[in-house]
Amino acid sequence: MAEAIYIKMRKPMTHPANKRIIFIDLVKAIAIILVVLGHCIQYGSGNVYLRTEAFFDNILFKTIYSFHMPLFMLISGYLFAYGVDRKAAKDIVASKFRGLIIPIFLWAVIPLILYILHTDNLSILSTIEYYLTASFKSLWFLWAVFWISLIVVAVNRLFKDNIFIYVLLFMIMFVVPDNYNLHLYKYMYPFFVMGYFFNKSGVQQRAKKIYTNKYIVLAAGVLFFLMLYFSNNDIYIYKTGHTILNKPIMEQLSINVYRYTIGFVGSVFVLLSLYKLYNLSKINDNVLLTVGQKSMGIYIISTMLLNGIVLDITRHLSAPNYLFIVIESLCVIFTSLLIIRLIGKHNVANRLLLGAK
Repeated sequence: MAEAIYIKMRKPMTHPANKRIIFIDLVKAIAIILVVLGHCIQYGSGNVYLRTEAFFDNILFKTIYSFHMPLFMLISGYLFAYGVDRKAAKDIVASKFRGLIIPIFLWAVIPLILYILHTDNLSILSTIEYYLTASFKSLWFLWAVFWISLIVVAVNRLFKDNIFIYVLLFMIMFVVPDNYNLHLYKYMYPFFVMGYFFNKSGVQQRAKKIYTNKYIVLAAGVLFFLMLYFSNNDIYIYKTGHTILNKPIMEQLSINVYRYTIGFVGSVFVLLSLYKLYNLSKINDNVLLTVGQKSMGIYIISTMLLNGIVLDITRHLSAPNYLFIVIESLCVIFTSLLIIRLIGKHNVANRLLLGAK
């Protein structure tokens, strides 16, 4: 009976040593474009729009935020599976620390400098507090990837990827408080694990006829937009959190289930749609793939640009202008790519700031 709680695993396909997975780059490109677009709606539509949180009612914002981070986390888990069995646990942890945590703390220096320049009566304690807050909160997705990667490594090494352990951890997370961005990490956890198992179990090979079926794509799209139509602002993890502690249990659980479902269905719809497009167009090398390959750098730098520059430039706007939002997003992405290219010319800076190997 004990063997029944293990999924039959295989070694993931060998990751090309000197060749990108083009489809994954395409998905990452679309995902990061949506991230920047959503952030521009939020931070580039005026101070009043931001301060009153009117962006939560914006239908485009709600559509993007219903699935874009789950999509990114599915891809992160999928890619993580390539190296988990081939590397020592300490090497994986060290690699994730160098590639994610060091850049987080270094980039947090920028908001710290702005804070120092615009704050009177500074104290050492308040400065340290601000820096730590900026480090742990501004790039939360990278923290989520780091912590969840550590969990997966631990379960892989100690319990041989026992599915019962993953499910047990998922259940325990409902009774863990939401402090210190934990609600965001807990929300991302199952998507990372699903992407991880999708690769390791070989499902992508056995299910190829299913996910290339146009009716499956259509069904996923219809279900996603129906769920989006009937959703309200409870869908946002930022507003309703994750834990069931000190909340109406069934109400919070129903919100979480709805949030997980729409995030998964929306991600599946986008993945299947892009897969059909990929097979039709035979994309090999273009600007879109470059955006996908530089998605982490774009995520980091766009966050700095939006909070440090765009927010100030657009502070007098009163509502989002979609033409302006598109132009704004393109400018942010182009500027991010330019900065990434400049950083890439210096090996040390590239490793420290962008996590390059």
